[in-house]
Amino acid sequence: QKLAACGLPLTGGMFPAQTLTGLLPLPASEIHRRLTRAEVQTLLLRDRGSGEPRIGILLTARHTARDVDRLARMLAAAIGRR
Repeated sequence: QKLAACGLPLTGGMFPAQTLTGLLPLPASEIHRRLTRAEVQTLLLRDRGSGEPRIGILLTARHTARDVDRLARMLAAAIGRR
């Protein structure tokens, strides 16, 4: 919910695998690179239908609310939505 509130909608259900969806201002590969530099581990995936690159995120019960807050901040920064 926090990510969606930041304009970063995810698909994939509650847990654990999520995919960042929607129109993004940068290519997924660039967002992935920026997040990696910020020490946020994500997956660079390919959409089954379109073949377009997507950002994958694994959220588990071990992640705290603080972890999700940091993820939201780092994603927003990576795509220029501070």
